[in-house]
Amino acid sequence: MENTYLLAGFGGQGVQTLGQLLTYAATDAGKYATYLPAYGGEMRGGTSNCTVKISDDPIGSPAAKSYNYVVVMNLPSYNAFKGRVRKGGTLFVNSDLIKDAEADEGVKLVNVPLMEMAKEAGSPVVTNVVMFGLLCAYTQDIDLEVAKSTMLQKMAHKEKFIPINTKAFELGVAKGQEVK
Repeated sequence: MENTYLLAGFGGQGVQTLGQLLTYAATDAGKYATYLPAYGGEMRGGTSNCTVKISDDPIGSPAAKSYNYVVVMNLPSYNAFKGRVRKGGTLFVNSDLIKDAEADEGVKLVNVPLMEMAKEAGSPVVTNVVMFGLLCAYTQDIDLEVAKSTMLQKMAHKEKFIPINTKAFELGVAKGQEVK
């Protein structure tokens, strides 16, 4: 198994943290993983994206021309990356910010109300954790217990957010299982 991810949004949406969580959880689960960040100089509010590769075997290169899974969290990212999903792959769209999304033929489109789900978890800033849970449940690349444990360990320094992150992860998992 080798799956590629492209995660994109604007600075402040937690795209880089999402990529790091996927990478850390994959390695904690005994898999090989790469993480390659890319973001504008202005960070918060600027463009931000990263790529992640998860594999059962050693990874030769982190680069990919197309991806199994593309997550777009804002309209500029949707416009830039919607065509980068390979046939048979999935395009995840933050439906709170992107209306009337479409996917190429042979690509599954999953609309996710990320901001609404984050608010339900208790904070508008946990959209990335919602998406982390969703991706883990949907792709099944990473065992859910390992993913949750990794997330809680990496987020432990934000102690007041532990219950919110836990709920965000669980909401994401439920949504991932629903849309699978």
